[in-house]
Amino acid sequence: MKSFFKTCFMVFAFFLISTQMTFAADVDGMQGVSPPKGTTATGTDTYQNWGAERAIDKSTSTRWLSSKSSASLELNFPEPTFLKFVQIAAHSTPRANTTYTVYGLQNGNWAAISTPNTFEVFDRLTILDPIEVTAGKYDAIRINAVSSQSWINIYEVTIGTDQTPGEPGTEEPTNPDKPSKPEEPGTEQPGTEQPGTEKPGTEEPTTPEQPSGNRAILVVTMTTGLEKEFDLSMKEVNAFIAWYEAKQSGSGKASYAIDKHNNNKGPFSSRKDYILYDRVLTFEVNEY
Repeated sequence: MKSFFKTCFMVFAFFLISTQMTFAADVDGMQGVSPPKGTTATGTDTYQNWGAERAIDKSTSTRWLSSKSSASLELNFPEPTFLKFVQIAAHSTPRANTTYTVYGLQNGNWAAISTPNTFEVFDRLTILDPIEVTAGKYDAIRINAVSSQSWINIYEVTIGTDQTPGEPGTEEPTNPDKPSKPEEPGTEQPGTEQPGTEKPGTEEPTTPEQPSGNRAILVVTMTTGLEKEFDLSMKEVNAFIAWYEAKQSGSGKASYAIDKHNNNKGPFSSRKDYILYDRVLTFEVNEY
């Protein structure tokens, strides 16, 4: 009888410890887990005392706040960490479309591990759909965010790992170049849907070319106050955003050529408007 109770106690203790290890880092209302203990958070800038460390404190009542509409949050892990998605809890005043792109650090090199994902962020706590990334182990990640009309504001960040709660027994994919998918119902297409347009159960990964609309008006506000407006496909818009964020990270060309398409006036085979990175104050994406 004593042996029986001892065995039961050991099983219960093992279950309790395993549960704490797997679920202790959960953030209420979010998928995935908080970054591992020892992770450091750094923002490109911080408004007053709203420090970057607040974005990984396991609480959606605190936040990191930038004083700019384009900013980056960098998370450095204590050891290489396997990721398959990143989820963000954000806020925007006023409500605005915000585009997030995730970069990963491997062997000292930064590279984009997600496509640009545009979300409508509200003037309240907004838990976004998970952003799918190229599955693999990373030393750090950087979340680049660009808002159409609000300072960047992130309450919390969680990550999808090979031991994410609700997915027991998940193994690391044998092909790290193929993004894996969070298995939560209705979230198989993170990043491109506007509220109310989700398609639960769809198995195909989404791309920037398939948002709720396939075209958008890109409005670029220059440092001089001049506004330039372009009617573009979402593929062209996402290419512009990718260039801007790459340049913000320190790589890429200083200028970007935007095709004027139907606005080509005169006897020219084509007309392009060259945008200089250091002349861009902000830009807005209006999908239709």
